[in-house]
Amino acid sequence: MKNRILQYMMVMAAFVVASCSDDEPRPQGEFIPIVSGDITLAAELDVPVGAGPHPALIMIHGSGEQDRHIYAGAANNYLRVGIAVLRYDKRGVGQSTGQYLDVNTENSTEVFPILADDIVAIANFLANHPEIDAERIGLLGPSQAGWIMPLAAVNTSLISYMVSISGATSSVGISDFYDVIAELSLSDQEIADALADYDGVQGYDPRADLELLDIPALWIYGGKDKSNPTANDVMIIDLVKTEFDKDYTVHLFPNLNHDLVDVNTNQTILDTQLCLNDWLNEKLGL
Repeated sequence: MKNRILQYMMVMAAFVVASCSDDEPRPQGEFIPIVSGDITLAAELDVPVGAGPHPALIMIHGSGEQDRHIYAGAANNYLRVGIAVLRYDKRGVGQSTGQYLDVNTENSTEVFPILADDIVAIANFLANHPEIDAERIGLLGPSQAGWIMPLAAVNTSLISYMVSISGATSSVGISDFYDVIAELSLSDQEIADALADYDGVQGYDPRADLELLDIPALWIYGGKDKSNPTANDVMIIDLVKTEFDKDYTVHLFPNLNHDLVDVNTNQTILDTQLCLNDWLNEKLGL
């Protein structure tokens, strides 16, 4: 799997810029150790002002050795509208114990379920927290998180909604193959044909989990993404939505890249955060 740490950082930077002003204080949440199997995850829970119980978002990481602090700025956007935010260090990163698990096409079917189990452990903790509404616990994450979140959500009834930012619904093999051909001078149809003809290692394929997923889900994409095959991802979502009557929503911004930056102006746009907020308002009744 191609390393996407820089791209992940850029995606999160875009949402931090859209979420808070430069002088807005970063939240300092309650530090919480959460046991997941034989390791302990270091987490922080930021709870909004006011009477609970509150809906909650678990902020899921993309690729790379990421800790909970990367989401501190973005958390403000959700706290101000009444959503609690749980941020955590990946296993083997920061204050979390265990071994950091790098992911590639070949090991993705083994590693992703482990990372999904960590999410389930966090959801179990939140469901028993007095300030959290156990019926409104959701997931939000960029890039690689798009593979892990559906896997976690089908393994527990505690997840009630999901937001994927530049997250793939194609197999890991297809996505990595697209990384290569996206840099070539190919037309959209030539890329689609090449992806259809791909016969290499698939790795984890989220299609079966998307078919089983029975919660509202939102995907935000950039039409100029050179890391994920957006057209193929959207096609898969549309097919599953139609065949299985799912509450799936896609927002595609034609001029944005994987980092949700406009390729013409090199700027982030507020519309990405606004469409996310509108969707959350609708689904959570805020």
